[in-house]
Amino acid sequence: MRLLLSTAGFLLVITCTAVGQQSLNGSTLPDPTRQAFTERKTAEPDTKNPLAELRTGNELFKKAEYQSAIQHYQRAVTLDGSFYQAYYNMGVAYVDSRKYRDAQSAFEKALALKHDSPAALKYLGSIHLKLNEVEQATHYFTERLAIDANTSEAHSDLGAALVRLGKYSEAETTFQNALRLEPSSSEALTGLCLTYSAAQENEKAMTACGNAVARTPDAVLPQFLLGKVNLNLGHYEQALPALQRAVELTPRDGFVHNSLGVAEFGLGKYQESLKSFQQAMQLEPTSVDGYVGTGSVYLKLKDYREAKNAFTKAISVQAGSALAHLDLGITCLEMGQRDCALEQYNILQTLDATSAQMLFDKLYGRRVVSVPR
Repeated sequence: MRLLLSTAGFLLVITCTAVGQQSLNGSTLPDPTRQAFTERKTAEPDTKNPLAELRTGNELFKKAEYQSAIQHYQRAVTLDGSFYQAYYNMGVAYVDSRKYRDAQSAFEKALALKHDSPAALKYLGSIHLKLNEVEQATHYFTERLAIDANTSEAHSDLGAALVRLGKYSEAETTFQNALRLEPSSSEALTGLCLTYSAAQENEKAMTACGNAVARTPDAVLPQFLLGKVNLNLGHYEQALPALQRAVELTPRDGFVHNSLGVAEFGLGKYQESLKSFQQAMQLEPTSVDGYVGTGSVYLKLKDYREAKNAFTKAISVQAGSALAHLDLGITCLEMGQRDCALEQYNILQTLDATSAQMLFDKLYGRRVVSVPR
């Protein structure tokens, strides 16, 4: 099967929120209204009382009125520049508003006031990971681990960053340390699943992902990765239920729909596969995978005109996709458009020698054993 579709984009997006770190959408982040802080006695009126401003901000935060809450936190730090909790809560409100750079600035100021704050360090690491600044994220997670070494979550956070750096052996050790501290940690189990999947250690990944799914059956990442490992092994029947469950859990993620389409394609369920790939196209219009998958189904069904349209769209999205150029070249040959196929071959020579050789063999019926230089 030629559907060698990438999920790197999906993993970059969801690693930050599913492995050893809290979500950045505000639903599971530390609640700023529950953070401990010292109440300060003052005889000043409330309009000049930083603690009163903090409390008002917290009430607005609980109503999800983040911008108004931020204004009160800003007033609090204007009145008292050493008010750690106001900077911290401001950072959380900015995160929930998805203003990550502003959140970063607020947490940096909070950390300058309280150097050993695990919560501020965690947030800074999570923000940098969200922004794909993995080295900086690793720095903050490492600092947090030095302070909070007996917390499983701190190990899992660092492990997530190490996976993104491609340091799989270090990540494995870090997640195993997390499991020693908390054997039932869903974050650590999922982290090992992700580590082995990214390292393409499929047998280990199968076990780790199965354990993670058993622990958290309603978590999307373990289900998705279990499905992907089965796809890598060509076990389409086993991949199907895991990927169907992943789609149920995250119906707005095109990358998950795309992987489901691959499983359905491998099982010969072409109409179901077509629907999954088309859904992937709609949800992730800047990703080449859905277009290539759609074209592959049409090519299989011998609807060459629709296949050509899909592969052409894939190339318009990602001109450097060797798979799209190869499939377009094959489609052109099936349509009797040899000049079109030769054009794709010439492009492939600069993109990918293996794909160029494959198309060359189809062009010349394998009469020549190597691509001429």
